[in-house]
Amino acid sequence: MKKMAVWPGIGQWPQMVGPWRYDLRTMRGETLWLPGLLTLLCATLALLNRAEPESARTVVMVYLEVLLPALTAWAASSLLVGDPTLELHLTAPRRPGRTLLERYALLLGAAAAWTLAMLVWTRAWKIPIAPPAGWLRWALIWAAPTAGLSALAGWAALTSRSPTVGAMAATLLWSAQLVSRGWFMATPARRTVFLFLSFIAPGSPQWPLNRAFWLALAVVFLALSLRLLRDEERYVV
Repeated sequence: MKKMAVWPGIGQWPQMVGPWRYDLRTMRGETLWLPGLLTLLCATLALLNRAEPESARTVVMVYLEVLLPALTAWAASSLLVGDPTLELHLTAPRRPGRTLLERYALLLGAAAAWTLAMLVWTRAWKIPIAPPAGWLRWALIWAAPTAGLSALAGWAALTSRSPTVGAMAATLLWSAQLVSRGWFMATPARRTVFLFLSFIAPGSPQWPLNRAFWLALAVVFLALSLRLLRDEERYVV
């Protein structure tokens, strides 16, 4: 009788891991050292303001909901369009849509790791940042705006076939909301779509709907990006 393999498909691991290793190498600058420097800077500022809880909380919230989403969105704009081997991906057995989703997941995973590092830092040094109730709320503070803004940047880059346009689209939305924060906070409907609601008004009744809106926006723009990638000839020079 033929002996059954202990783990079916284990021989395919090198083929499965290889693309992920390449993805990590291509994303190394955007996902490691630059966010790492930002995390180190904000963590240091929070520590220096440990005696003033409100100032320390402001530093952490700015990092989580203002700076990290913008930095991640800029990186998302070049997930595929900025890859010099894009044409090879379009002709490879692994579909470009899958590559996009995997790189998007890696990008958000890196952002989650830096967020966790910041929160662990604040706990280790007993920095009084008055955390919201539960880890889920902490996760949604950064994850919802980061996911939505990054998906928008990726879609804009694919639509225009330019990483610069994708980064500019995310920057324009980010800047417009930051500059017009008073206008967005004026009505409940506008607060629902305000990117920085956790930082400006963490106790707002619209906060759950706001987080749901940005997560839904991420799903919509990812779906639109996957649809664009069906037309592979569009990205062949």
